[in-house]
Amino acid sequence: MFMDMTRAIDPAEIASCDAAPNGPSPERMEGCARASERSERTERHLRMLQRLAEIGMELAEAVGRQALEQAKAASEPAGTPQKAGPDLGLVFTRLSRAVRQTVALEARIAEGPLTPRAVSAALDRQAERATLAEADRRHRRKAQVGRIVKQAINAELTGIKAYQRERELRERLEDE
Repeated sequence: MFMDMTRAIDPAEIASCDAAPNGPSPERMEGCARASERSERTERHLRMLQRLAEIGMELAEAVGRQALEQAKAASEPAGTPQKAGPDLGLVFTRLSRAVRQTVALEARIAEGPLTPRAVSAALDRQAERATLAEADRRHRRKAQVGRIVKQAINAELTGIKAYQRERELRERLEDE
């Protein structure tokens, strides 16, 4: 992983490195060193991501030009056989996705480290989505079972017996 996002860097922690009245304690020096190291690492990662995005854009532009040339050549009369090569549309799509992800990661890192509150909120949202997905899955499964059992009831029974069994089925499915 590129960075430690488990603990927010407190700006006061960095500022306190320079403001020690009688010389910094060993604990304060260690904290200052860690904060400085995290800051330098974050800056290095941002520079790397910026360069990666630039390279990705250059590649995407080159592939875009190749695709235009290929389309132009395909529209001309078939004088020379076309070389079979990679699907430039697919290559461009993958490159553009990589650039978008790089830019998004760069923005996320630039925002600063995740605070415990932000991590907690994200985990809460994830748990809520999982709960809703499970409830939806159970609802669809009940409906599927209900349709199958109802078909079986109607295939085997008729009249009042079929009606009674369907009512029992609805009650049982509602109870679950």
